[in-house]
Amino acid sequence: MSILNESSLGKKLTSHLRTPLYRNGYALTLSSAVTSMAGVLYWSLAAHMYSPQIIGLNSAAISALMFLAGVSELNLMSALMRFIPGAGRNTRRFVSSAYVIALIVAMIVSLVFILRLHTWAPALGFLSSNPAIIAWFILGTMAWCIFVLQDSVLTGLRLAVWVPVENTIFALVKIGLLGVFAVSMPQLGVFASWTFALIVSLLPTNFYIFRRLIPKHMQKKDKKVEQIAAQQVIKYVAADYVGALFWLVSTTLMPVLVTALAGATANAYFFLSWTIAYSLYMVSPNMGSSLIVEASTDQGRLSSYSYRVFVQTMGLVLPAAVLLLLGAPYILRIFGSSYTQHGANLLRLLALSAVPNVVTAIGVSVARVQRRMKVVLAILGGVCILVLGLGYEFLRNYGITGVGLAWLLSQSIVAVVLLFTQLRVLWAGHVWDELLKLRQVLDLWVQRLSDSLHFMFHMRPLGLLNFSSYYWRRHQSRNRVNELVPLIMQAMPAGAGAPLDETWTVQRYIHTVTDLTVVALGPRQKPAQAALKLPRSGNAVRSSQHQSEVLARLHADERLGSWRDLLPTLLVEGEVAGQTFLIERMLPGIGMQHFIADPKKRTQVLRVSVSAISELHCATARVATVDWDLYERWIGEPLQLLRNLCLGATPALSGYQNAVRHLNQELQAGLLGRSTTVSWVHGDYVPGNILFSHDGNALSGIIDWDLAQPDDLPLLDIVQLIISTRMAVHEREMGDIISGLLKGGRWNSFELALLEAGSHDLQGERLDLRTMLLYFWLRHIHANLTKSTRFRGHWLWLQRNIEAVLRCL
Repeated sequence: MSILNESSLGKKLTSHLRTPLYRNGYALTLSSAVTSMAGVLYWSLAAHMYSPQIIGLNSAAISALMFLAGVSELNLMSALMRFIPGAGRNTRRFVSSAYVIALIVAMIVSLVFILRLHTWAPALGFLSSNPAIIAWFILGTMAWCIFVLQDSVLTGLRLAVWVPVENTIFALVKIGLLGVFAVSMPQLGVFASWTFALIVSLLPTNFYIFRRLIPKHMQKKDKKVEQIAAQQVIKYVAADYVGALFWLVSTTLMPVLVTALAGATANAYFFLSWTIAYSLYMVSPNMGSSLIVEASTDQGRLSSYSYRVFVQTMGLVLPAAVLLLLGAPYILRIFGSSYTQHGANLLRLLALSAVPNVVTAIGVSVARVQRRMKVVLAILGGVCILVLGLGYEFLRNYGITGVGLAWLLSQSIVAVVLLFTQLRVLWAGHVWDELLKLRQVLDLWVQRLSDSLHFMFHMRPLGLLNFSSYYWRRHQSRNRVNELVPLIMQAMPAGAGAPLDETWTVQRYIHTVTDLTVVALGPRQKPAQAALKLPRSGNAVRSSQHQSEVLARLHADERLGSWRDLLPTLLVEGEVAGQTFLIERMLPGIGMQHFIADPKKRTQVLRVSVSAISELHCATARVATVDWDLYERWIGEPLQLLRNLCLGATPALSGYQNAVRHLNQELQAGLLGRSTTVSWVHGDYVPGNILFSHDGNALSGIIDWDLAQPDDLPLLDIVQLIISTRMAVHEREMGDIISGLLKGGRWNSFELALLEAGSHDLQGERLDLRTMLLYFWLRHIHANLTKSTRFRGHWLWLQRNIEAVLRCL
């Protein structure tokens, strides 16, 4: 068995990694992880070879180089990832053009920076001390441009698996050169090891890209690939460039700001913490890069792709952030005790800020796929302004720890805005699906906890722990409904008997407690014309079919005359995309429950409701003797279900077998051998199924006939109407009310009058009220347990509505 499980797990993992969306994202993340670990080793060695002041100056120079290279790239790395999949035979020219443009701009920008160095960064004056160092800095900036762009080329080619390879080469060479230059170049050894290692990485990587990978990509033929015009690329790059500058300013210039305000030594402490935490920041854009490449060729799956990337990215970043939060002092101890003392809290805050950055990075990637560049500018510009503004203030007041706080607050603010705007619209359906899965898991564990406590200590956890499923179920299938409605409208047969129109849309969702989704359909800005019912379970399908048969029989029963106008009319039923559906004509009026809060109105609508259902009873009535066959039809299945619940199927009800036996005896004594009236009954005659005119004076319809039966006890409907009205008025569970009546509670005079009115015109023996109450209760719990899956797992409902009554027997 274990071998089979391992094999199955291996297949799932292999399948997962073969998916380009994940494979390329993981490859880029692995590259960042390798670079980060190598960076920790690199800077730990540097900390022991060089003084903090030299490290501070060299790291500031490297940051300036990276910033200038970022400016010079014109954010072409984003364009390469976005458009290489559609570049086709123009791929080589596209990549070469990007390289040439970046090199030219880098040379100009770095030269201007050096010439005005005394104005922008006087602390880095050593960079302009002689022509050799100036040329060195300029060439290093140009090399870093290509180093960054080549990663984007590999990603755009969907071959990001090569990125960790070439970055590992760079990291290892850089570490090796660090010790060499510590002796020969003690003042610039860090900067030298960094820049010379670039050459070793660039030459073989780009030789392989241009001689092997790009030619293979140009030979591919993919029908999904769309050729992109040059003007589209230029427009995209121009807008995205400003957004990229915002991010560069907020990241690469922060060490320069720290050096200027707090000194080179403080920047050494800051830079090491930032380098470690930034490895987490790289996970999100890496996964986002894979999203851009994959979704660019199939934007119809952007919602699914982006949510999947978000979940996977959060699964990587969150545990790592917690690890850094707990282990910050121990990690920084590698560099020396002074780094631990000054940088531990900073590292904690920076690590935490990487969590909301997942949302920020996914938001940027989604906007880039959609080419909504104003959104990109808003996100990155917002982060930049918040980070620099808060960072400047907090740095002056709290030292370098304040910079970490600035990053955490800035990322959190932007992430919250995105979750309530752009990403909320895109992920609404996915989030509800995940929340439903979470609720189901929590319900299962709470039920297990409840059962365990019940067996061990006869205790149960608080009801607040048991998540009520109806709230989530009404959201579960909304996306599915929106997809099905147009298909259903198109599938309507001609002459369906109603003014069905393909332009009808979902006007509102009608709340139910069953496994049935009900929506009101109709033209926009006009009253609803029909009710669409979509069963979500096998029981719901059978109930819907039963209602169709009931309505057909009642509409065909001439004895009912004009009373049939109160019945829904089935317009059409069928199946679309594997989903069974029914459409009924929408009856006018509003539910009776809207009137029962007012005692006067309640009295009126109850009288009218009893009178209306009594017409059905009288028109279809006949006198019958309750024999074993009839008794078994009424009681057999509900009683058997109750027995099963008490025999261990539901631990909360275990031990009540004697009560069920006593119930059966009472019902046999009250029903068997009686010669009484039987008729059609509604079976679910509650205020929500009874419609009235808006003034409450006239009953306009009776809906939901899925529990209706012929040859049943007419008083069942009246008892149910009275009990359900009590439930609504007093806001109590049905079991509470019934157990109260069984314990000696009284029916009030008006309720007795309603019961008398409902049975006045019926022949045969009058049945005892206690018998009718128990019969109604048994039928009610059976209906709830079969028509909706939520009740069986709801221990509080079972306790309040079943156990409370069984205790009285």
